[in-house]
Amino acid sequence: MLSEMEQKNMSALQELRDRKNVQIHRFPDDVLAELKTLTDETLQEEAEKDPKFKRVFDAYQQFRQQNDDWSAISENAYLAIDKD
Repeated sequence: MLSEMEQKNMSALQELRDRKNVQIHRFPDDVLAELKTLTDETLQEEAEKDPKFKRVFDAYQQFRQQNDDWSAISENAYLAIDKD
């Protein structure tokens, strides 16, 4: 499923660039950092208000940490050398 999503995103990006003449720009690092801060604050506030939300959020956070650990030695390691 993840690979299918990645393929669809790549195709959509290519269509936007090539067929629709859309210029894609990355958000600046400071904007992304502020969005992350605000997102983290909002998620924490929601977790404090709703036990079900907290249970799902905690499970998701655990998954993200495990995924980050795996990605660091798999995909990210490969992508770092593939840039050359």
